[in-house]
Amino acid sequence: MTCLAWNTTPTLADLCRAIEQHTVPLYLIVCLPENHIPDFPLSNHPSELEGRLNNRLAQAMKCLQFNSANVLENLLPDVHLWLVPPHRADRLHEHFHHIEWQTEAIPQSSPVPLKPWFRRPEHQAAPEHVLIIGAGIAGAATARKLAEHGVRVTVLEAGKAAQAGSG
Repeated sequence: MTCLAWNTTPTLADLCRAIEQHTVPLYLIVCLPENHIPDFPLSNHPSELEGRLNNRLAQAMKCLQFNSANVLENLLPDVHLWLVPPHRADRLHEHFHHIEWQTEAIPQSSPVPLKPWFRRPEHQAAPEHVLIIGAGIAGAATARKLAEHGVRVTVLEAGKAAQAGSG
């Protein structure tokens, strides 16, 4: 997995060169200088790839938000674009282990230790069976994820699934 990052908005030609020079899966990380929808300028004579990328970006950037990273998955096959607002650019290490900076690197903050409720106690094995109360979005998603990891799950719901707070 290749992760390329810019500390400013690159041109579409720069993104296309990166896509052509690296193997997939490819993660392109653009650290936005401001909380504004970025402008990826087209070159004077855009290539076919540049035109496709421009069209996909125009569709994908209609609903950007600036409180966290925006992940535009499969912008092209196995090419993912992360648009990171300024106040989150120093926390890329939370998502990526190795980043190849294409511009000057943004210093990363020190990793924050996991909160105790996110850490599995060292002496405790993975549960064999879990009881989940409530079949709303959170309960159903938790049940599914646990089942995918081989944990037996029982879900208790007073009414119909997703009909209370989730409905």
